[in-house]
Amino acid sequence: MPTPVPTIAPTAGYVFPDKPTLIDALEQGDYSPTGPYGTITTWNVQAVDNFSSLINSISSVSTFNGDVSNWDTSSVTTMELAFFGASSFDVDLSSWDTRKVTSLGLTFANNAFNGDVSTWAFNGDISSWDTRKVTKLDATFDNAAAFNGDLSSWDTSQVDSLVRTFRATAAFSGDLSSWDVRKVTSLAETFEGATLFKSDISNWDVASVTTFNGMLDGASAFDHDLCSWGTKITGTPDVTDMFLSTSCPESATVVNLAASLKGPFCYTCSAPTKAPTKAPTKAPTKTPSQEPSIVPTL
Repeated sequence: MPTPVPTIAPTAGYVFPDKPTLIDALEQGDYSPTGPYGTITTWNVQAVDNFSSLINSISSVSTFNGDVSNWDTSSVTTMELAFFGASSFDVDLSSWDTRKVTSLGLTFANNAFNGDVSTWAFNGDISSWDTRKVTKLDATFDNAAAFNGDLSSWDTSQVDSLVRTFRATAAFSGDLSSWDVRKVTSLAETFEGATLFKSDISNWDVASVTTFNGMLDGASAFDHDLCSWGTKITGTPDVTDMFLSTSCPESATVVNLAASLKGPFCYTCSAPTKAPTKAPTKAPTKTPSQEPSIVPTL
Protein backbone atom coordinates (compact mmCIF):
# COMPACT_ATOMS: atom_id res chain seq x y z
CA MET A 1 0.00 0.00 0.00
CA PRO A 2 1.54 3.34 -0.96
CA THR A 3 2.58 5.67 1.82
CA PRO A 4 0.20 8.63 1.93
CA VAL A 5 1.74 11.96 1.05
CA PRO A 6 1.87 14.07 4.22
CA THR A 7 -0.01 17.35 4.16
CA ILE A 8 1.88 20.49 5.06
CA ALA A 9 0.64 22.09 8.26
CA PRO A 10 -0.37 25.72 7.82
CA THR A 11 2.28 28.22 8.80
CA ALA A 12 1.48 29.91 12.09
CA GLY A 13 0.88 33.62 11.84
CA TYR A 14 3.29 36.28 13.03
CA VAL A 15 3.11 36.77 16.79
CA PHE A 16 2.71 40.45 17.70
CA PRO A 17 4.24 41.26 21.08
CA ASP A 18 2.50 44.61 21.54
CA LYS A 19 0.18 47.20 20.06
CA PRO A 20 2.86 49.48 18.46
CA THR A 21 4.22 46.54 16.46
CA LEU A 22 0.72 45.68 15.31
CA ILE A 23 0.01 49.27 14.24
CA ASP A 24 3.30 49.35 12.29
CA ALA A 25 2.27 46.20 10.42
CA LEU A 26 -1.16 47.64 9.67
CA GLU A 27 0.43 50.87 8.44
CA GLN A 28 2.66 49.00 5.97
CA GLY A 29 -0.51 47.73 4.34
CA ASP A 30 0.82 44.49 2.81
CA TYR A 31 -1.51 41.87 4.26
CA SER A 32 -0.79 39.18 1.65
CA PRO A 33 0.85 35.78 2.28
CA THR A 34 4.10 37.15 0.83
CA GLY A 35 4.06 40.28 2.96
CA PRO A 36 6.54 40.84 5.82
CA TYR A 37 4.04 39.55 8.38
CA GLY A 38 2.13 37.10 6.20
CA THR A 39 -1.60 37.17 5.57
CA ILE A 40 -3.52 39.35 8.00
CA THR A 41 -6.00 36.56 8.69
CA THR A 42 -3.34 34.52 10.51
CA TRP A 43 -1.80 37.30 12.59
CA ASN A 44 -1.50 36.33 16.25
CA VAL A 45 -2.64 39.34 18.29
CA GLN A 46 -3.36 37.50 21.53
CA ALA A 47 -0.81 39.57 23.48
CA VAL A 48 -2.46 42.86 22.52
CA ASP A 49 -4.98 43.95 25.16
CA ASN A 50 -5.74 47.45 23.89
CA PHE A 51 -7.48 48.01 20.56
CA SER A 52 -8.29 51.68 21.12
CA SER A 53 -7.85 53.69 17.89
CA LEU A 54 -6.23 50.61 16.32
CA ILE A 55 -7.38 50.97 12.72
CA ASN A 56 -8.08 54.66 13.24
CA SER A 57 -4.32 55.15 13.77
CA ILE A 58 -3.27 54.15 10.25
CA SER A 59 -3.16 56.50 7.27
CA SER A 60 -5.30 54.19 5.11
CA VAL A 61 -8.11 53.99 7.67
CA SER A 62 -10.79 55.04 5.17
CA THR A 63 -10.00 52.16 2.80
CA PHE A 64 -9.14 49.47 5.35
CA ASN A 65 -11.16 46.29 4.97
CA GLY A 66 -8.66 43.65 6.03
CA ASP A 67 -9.96 40.24 7.02
CA VAL A 68 -9.46 40.29 10.79
CA SER A 69 -12.32 37.89 11.44
CA ASN A 70 -10.07 35.17 12.91
CA TRP A 71 -8.05 37.34 15.28
CA ASP A 72 -7.82 36.14 18.87
CA THR A 73 -9.19 39.10 20.81
CA SER A 74 -9.63 37.32 24.13
CA SER A 75 -7.18 39.67 25.90
CA VAL A 76 -8.71 42.94 24.66
CA THR A 77 -10.25 45.20 27.32
CA THR A 78 -11.07 48.29 25.26
CA MET A 79 -12.10 48.91 21.66
CA GLU A 80 -12.71 52.64 21.84
CA LEU A 81 -12.38 54.22 18.38
CA ALA A 82 -10.98 50.92 17.06
CA PHE A 83 -12.63 51.25 13.63
CA PHE A 84 -13.51 54.94 13.82
CA GLY A 85 -13.48 56.41 10.31
CA ALA A 86 -12.96 53.03 8.64
CA SER A 87 -15.63 53.89 6.09
CA SER A 88 -14.98 50.81 3.92
CA PHE A 89 -14.84 48.26 6.74
CA ASP A 90 -17.52 45.60 6.63
CA VAL A 91 -15.92 42.36 7.83
CA ASP A 92 -17.84 39.71 9.79
CA LEU A 93 -16.62 39.87 13.40
CA SER A 94 -19.09 37.36 14.81
CA SER A 95 -16.33 35.07 16.11
CA TRP A 96 -14.44 37.75 18.05
CA ASP A 97 -14.06 36.99 21.75
CA THR A 98 -14.75 40.24 23.56
CA ARG A 99 -15.50 38.88 27.01
CA LYS A 100 -13.04 41.28 28.69
CA VAL A 101 -14.12 44.44 26.88
CA THR A 102 -15.40 47.23 29.12
CA SER A 103 -15.68 50.04 26.57
CA LEU A 104 -17.07 50.16 23.04
CA GLY A 105 -17.15 53.94 22.77
CA LEU A 106 -17.00 55.10 19.13
CA THR A 107 -15.91 51.61 18.06
CA PHE A 108 -17.78 51.62 14.75
CA ALA A 109 -18.49 55.33 14.45
CA ASN A 110 -18.33 56.96 11.01
CA ASN A 111 -18.04 53.78 8.99
CA ALA A 112 -20.12 51.47 6.83
CA PHE A 113 -20.01 48.55 9.26
CA ASN A 114 -22.93 46.18 9.03
CA GLY A 115 -21.25 42.99 10.14
CA ASP A 116 -22.89 40.22 12.13
CA VAL A 117 -22.10 40.85 15.79
CA SER A 118 -25.03 38.83 17.11
CA THR A 119 -22.78 36.13 18.63
CA TRP A 120 -20.11 38.30 20.24
CA ALA A 121 -19.61 37.33 23.89
CA PHE A 122 -18.48 40.08 26.27
CA ASN A 123 -18.23 38.08 29.43
CA GLY A 124 -19.35 34.56 28.85
CA ASP A 125 -20.30 31.91 26.33
CA ILE A 126 -19.26 32.97 22.84
CA SER A 127 -22.53 31.66 21.43
CA SER A 128 -24.61 34.39 23.03
CA TRP A 129 -24.28 38.03 24.02
CA ASP A 130 -23.02 38.75 27.51
CA THR A 131 -22.07 42.40 27.92
CA ARG A 132 -21.99 42.51 31.70
CA LYS A 133 -18.60 44.27 31.82
CA VAL A 134 -19.38 47.01 29.34
CA THR A 135 -19.87 50.42 30.98
CA LYS A 136 -19.48 52.75 27.97
CA LEU A 137 -21.44 52.68 24.74
CA ASP A 138 -20.97 56.36 23.89
CA ALA A 139 -21.19 56.91 20.12
CA THR A 140 -20.51 53.21 19.48
CA PHE A 141 -22.38 53.30 16.16
CA ASP A 142 -22.42 57.06 15.63
CA ASN A 143 -22.88 57.68 11.87
CA ALA A 144 -22.58 53.96 11.08
CA ALA A 145 -25.16 54.52 8.38
CA ALA A 146 -25.54 50.89 7.25
CA PHE A 147 -25.65 49.22 10.66
CA ASN A 148 -28.80 47.32 11.56
CA GLY A 149 -27.53 44.47 13.71
CA ASP A 150 -29.56 42.58 16.30
CA LEU A 151 -28.59 43.93 19.72
CA SER A 152 -31.73 42.83 21.55
CA SER A 153 -29.88 40.36 23.78
CA TRP A 154 -27.12 42.67 24.97
CA ASP A 155 -26.72 42.83 28.74
CA THR A 156 -26.49 46.58 29.37
CA SER A 157 -26.92 46.41 33.14
CA GLN A 158 -23.53 48.08 33.81
CA VAL A 159 -23.77 50.75 31.11
CA ASP A 160 -23.87 54.28 32.54
CA SER A 161 -23.91 56.36 29.36
CA LEU A 162 -25.57 56.09 25.95
CA VAL A 163 -24.56 59.45 24.52
CA ARG A 164 -24.94 59.41 20.71
CA THR A 165 -24.83 55.59 20.67
CA PHE A 166 -27.05 55.31 17.59
CA ARG A 167 -26.87 58.86 16.27
CA ALA A 168 -27.39 59.03 12.49
CA THR A 169 -27.65 55.24 12.14
CA ALA A 170 -30.01 55.67 9.22
CA ALA A 171 -30.68 51.94 8.77
CA PHE A 172 -31.02 50.93 12.42
CA SER A 173 -34.44 49.68 13.49
CA GLY A 174 -33.46 47.14 16.14
CA ASP A 175 -35.53 46.05 19.13
CA LEU A 176 -34.07 47.53 22.33
CA SER A 177 -37.18 47.09 24.46
CA SER A 178 -35.48 44.74 26.92
CA TRP A 179 -32.33 46.82 27.52
CA ASP A 180 -31.53 47.48 31.17
CA VAL A 181 -30.73 51.20 31.48
CA ARG A 182 -31.07 51.57 35.24
CA LYS A 183 -27.52 52.93 35.59
CA VAL A 184 -27.61 55.21 32.56
CA THR A 185 -27.26 58.90 33.43
CA SER A 186 -27.24 60.35 29.92
CA LEU A 187 -29.44 59.70 26.91
CA ALA A 188 -28.27 62.82 25.11
CA GLU A 189 -28.70 62.46 21.32
CA THR A 190 -28.83 58.67 21.69
CA PHE A 191 -31.08 58.20 18.64
CA GLU A 192 -30.68 61.60 17.00
CA GLY A 193 -31.21 61.20 13.26
CA ALA A 194 -31.87 57.45 13.53
CA THR A 195 -34.71 57.81 11.05
CA LEU A 196 -35.98 54.20 11.13
CA PHE A 197 -35.77 53.63 14.88
CA LYS A 198 -39.15 53.05 16.52
CA SER A 199 -38.55 50.38 19.15
CA ASP A 200 -40.93 50.46 22.11
CA ILE A 201 -38.71 51.64 24.97
CA SER A 202 -41.57 52.57 27.30
CA ASN A 203 -40.45 50.02 29.89
CA TRP A 204 -36.97 51.51 30.28
CA ASP A 205 -36.16 52.53 33.84
CA VAL A 206 -34.89 56.10 33.35
CA ALA A 207 -34.79 57.10 37.02
CA SER A 208 -31.01 57.79 36.93
CA VAL A 209 -31.03 59.86 33.72
CA THR A 210 -30.00 63.51 34.14
CA THR A 211 -30.25 64.54 30.47
CA PHE A 212 -32.53 63.57 27.60
CA ASN A 213 -31.31 66.45 25.42
CA GLY A 214 -32.07 65.63 21.78
CA MET A 215 -32.57 61.96 22.61
CA LEU A 216 -34.90 61.28 19.67
CA ASP A 217 -34.41 64.48 17.71
CA GLY A 218 -34.84 63.55 14.04
CA ALA A 219 -35.83 59.92 14.74
CA SER A 220 -38.67 60.51 12.32
CA ALA A 221 -40.30 57.05 12.59
CA PHE A 222 -40.54 57.05 16.38
CA ASP A 223 -44.09 57.31 17.72
CA HIS A 224 -44.31 55.39 21.00
CA ASP A 225 -46.12 56.66 24.07
CA LEU A 226 -43.52 57.16 26.84
CA CYS A 227 -45.87 58.66 29.42
CA SER A 228 -44.90 55.86 31.80
CA TRP A 229 -41.54 57.61 32.14
CA GLY A 230 -43.21 60.48 33.96
CA THR A 231 -43.46 58.51 37.18
CA LYS A 232 -39.85 57.32 36.91
CA ILE A 233 -38.05 60.59 36.18
CA THR A 234 -36.62 62.31 39.24
CA GLY A 235 -35.42 65.89 39.58
CA THR A 236 -35.34 68.18 36.55
CA PRO A 237 -33.25 66.54 33.82
CA ASP A 238 -32.61 68.38 30.55
CA VAL A 239 -35.42 67.48 28.14
CA THR A 240 -34.59 69.97 25.37
CA ASP A 241 -35.71 68.76 21.91
CA MET A 242 -36.36 65.32 23.32
CA PHE A 243 -38.98 64.41 20.68
CA LEU A 244 -38.30 67.03 18.02
CA SER A 245 -38.94 65.90 14.42
CA THR A 246 -40.37 62.52 15.40
CA SER A 247 -43.77 61.09 14.47
CA CYS A 248 -45.02 61.84 17.98
CA PRO A 249 -48.30 63.78 18.19
CA GLU A 250 -46.56 66.08 20.68
CA SER A 251 -43.17 66.19 18.96
CA ALA A 252 -42.63 69.93 19.36
CA THR A 253 -44.27 70.40 22.75
CA VAL A 254 -41.88 71.12 25.60
CA VAL A 255 -41.93 68.45 28.29
CA ASN A 256 -43.20 69.96 31.53
CA LEU A 257 -41.51 68.36 34.53
CA ALA A 258 -42.95 70.82 37.03
CA ALA A 259 -46.54 69.76 36.52
CA SER A 260 -48.14 67.27 38.86
CA LEU A 261 -48.61 65.09 35.79
CA LYS A 262 -45.32 65.26 33.89
CA GLY A 263 -45.35 65.36 30.12
CA PRO A 264 -46.07 65.23 27.31
CA PHE A 265 -43.83 62.28 26.45
CA CYS A 266 -44.52 61.88 22.73
CA TYR A 267 -48.22 61.78 23.64
CA THR A 268 -50.33 63.92 25.95
CA CYS A 269 -50.22 62.17 29.29
CA SER A 270 -53.26 61.58 31.45
CA ALA A 271 -53.71 60.11 34.88
CA PRO A 272 -54.15 56.36 34.74
CA THR A 273 -57.75 55.31 35.15
CA LYS A 274 -58.52 53.02 38.03
CA ALA A 275 -60.33 49.82 37.39
CA PRO A 276 -63.91 50.06 38.69
CA THR A 277 -64.44 48.55 42.11
CA LYS A 278 -66.77 45.62 41.94
CA ALA A 279 -69.45 45.67 44.63
CA PRO A 280 -69.37 42.49 46.70
CA THR A 281 -72.34 40.19 46.22
CA LYS A 282 -74.30 39.35 49.32
CA ALA A 283 -74.61 35.73 50.28
CA PRO A 284 -78.23 34.64 50.06
CA THR A 285 -79.99 34.31 53.42
CA LYS A 286 -81.58 30.92 53.83
CA THR A 287 -84.66 30.62 56.04
CA PRO A 288 -84.01 27.86 58.56
CA SER A 289 -86.38 24.90 58.42
CA GLN A 290 -88.63 24.32 61.47
CA GLU A 291 -88.70 20.56 60.87
CA PRO A 292 -86.46 18.49 63.19
CA SER A 293 -83.52 16.76 61.63
CA ILE A 294 -83.68 12.96 61.58
CA VAL A 295 -80.89 11.43 63.60
CA PRO A 296 -79.38 8.52 61.72
CA THR A 297 -79.84 5.07 63.35
CA LEU A 298 -76.61 3.29 64.14
